[in-house]
Amino acid sequence: MKRFLLILGVFFAAVSTAHAQYDHPSFMGTVGVSYSPIFNVSTGGGQKERTFFNGFGLSWSNAHTVSRNKPFYVGYGLGVQYATHVQKEEGAKAVTQNLCLKAPVEALYRVETDFDLVIIPRLGVDINYYPLFRVVSTMEGSDKESILDMYSVEIEEHAHMNRVTAGLHVGARFQLDHFFVDLSYELPAVGLYYSKLYTVYDRQLHLTAGFAF
Repeated sequence: MKRFLLILGVFFAAVSTAHAQYDHPSFMGTVGVSYSPIFNVSTGGGQKERTFFNGFGLSWSNAHTVSRNKPFYVGYGLGVQYATHVQKEEGAKAVTQNLCLKAPVEALYRVETDFDLVIIPRLGVDINYYPLFRVVSTMEGSDKESILDMYSVEIEEHAHMNRVTAGLHVGARFQLDHFFVDLSYELPAVGLYYSKLYTVYDRQLHLTAGFAF
């Protein structure tokens, strides 16, 4: 523990000392809101099925420079995302809901242009935790809800539904003064659900806008 604290102290001291030596900003941060079309993909039995979710989220990120001569950065962040899928049948409606806490770690490169526009390509990994994944069903003409917690039921024998998943993301941020828009795509590395017959994973597209500081 002492060795870890010593290394951490040396790192932050080095970053603080180097701040005044860089031509590019030594730090970048963002706060944003996002819309995420999510494709829940199920594979198995030689078939592939897709279920569409609408996701909305909030995010915060920090990035620190790691080079004096080049605008390379290492970043990290936190986010929360709520997504739903609505399925209607005659006389009934089922809404699948999930809440996801996201923790990305990434590498960034800052590109200055002649038009006060900054372009920041980024590549990284995401760790996702799902505290909530459920299906809420209602019958037509009734206010009574039936709630199925996906983590409390056995869908198939020897099946496993993960609360923690992981993925890779690639994207780019377009920043003008203190405002930005960002487009990124997340590929799954660890899926949501595994069984002998099926595997379920998410492919997520994120469109984010917000304030950069």
